[in-house]
Amino acid sequence: MAKEYSRTQRIGDQMQRELAQLIRREIKDPRVGLVTITAVDVSRDVGHAKIFMTVMGQDSAEEIAQ
Repeated sequence: MAKEYSRTQRIGDQMQRELAQLIRREIKDPRVGLVTITAVDVSRDVGHAKIFMTVMGQDSAEEIAQ
């Protein structure tokens, strides 16, 4: 049976779910409107991940990301 997803894709998917939960539970900053983690790209050696997100709210995404 062939693998449908690579290991890095599975790790990225899990990171996306965990980050979404963490943001929902832990961030209480009123400047943060709606943050959505849209994707997580994990490097082949699993040493780095690039997180993509969208932000809707009062302040710009650049200010919130800092």
